[in-house]
Amino acid sequence: MIFTVGRTAGYEQYIDNPGGAKKGIGGSVWRFYKGAYCYLEATNQLGEYTVYAVDADWFKDTEEVKGSDDSIRSLTKEAKIYRVLRHISLPNISSK
Repeated sequence: MIFTVGRTAGYEQYIDNPGGAKKGIGGSVWRFYKGAYCYLEATNQLGEYTVYAVDADWFKDTEEVKGSDDSIRSLTKEAKIYRVLRHISLPNISSK
């Protein structure tokens, strides 16, 4: 899995449909969740856009983007996207 960002309202209306939502060829992808999330933070797009997982391989299904470092690449095939479930750490609650 790799990661992308998408307009929340657009992706969410298709993600639960049969066949789900897909990221098209040429879409921007990041190897790690943190890269995509930091991009949204840096561009002040959190909320309007969300990070999604992409069913693709960083080495097989992406190519370099001219003028960019290797943290962002371009998708070379259409791929299904999924919501990212983030782990939440809860305090240790024990009965004494």
